[in-house]
Amino acid sequence: MSFGGYWSAKLAISEQARIKAASAQSPAVHEAFQADFVEKKLPGNREYLFDYAPALISVFEGVASVEDLKIVFPRLSLSSQGLLGKPSAPMLIIGGALDTQVPIADAYLLLASGDAPKEAWINPRGGHLGRQVRLWPDSMIFNKVLEDMH
Repeated sequence: MSFGGYWSAKLAISEQARIKAASAQSPAVHEAFQADFVEKKLPGNREYLFDYAPALISVFEGVASVEDLKIVFPRLSLSSQGLLGKPSAPMLIIGGALDTQVPIADAYLLLASGDAPKEAWINPRGGHLGRQVRLWPDSMIFNKVLEDMH
């Protein structure tokens, strides 16, 4: 889930020989790591439980501001790392079209790359992780999407 979706997608590519399949829920792939997105979408993000920018800043050594994050973040892009387009394990990609933390473009980019089939569940009215208040909470997505597809 969330930043774990990034790691799931990255491992599905970098460890594809050892992984049978992966699920990536709201995976940050490329756009979420670009300076423009960091500057315009992260500060004051209300979809995150806490203030999103300071939470991310605290994760990285030597990062003390959004400006620092704009320098460090692009290195995390799977595209910048040359991973997109490489062989991968099959994936289930879950997301919300209205996600304010990870642009839906990242899910589409991941879907269109690599050589292995991928399935997607994209909630057109969903936010981060595909959530939609009262209709698609985490438990519903887990039970009706993740478990049913596996």
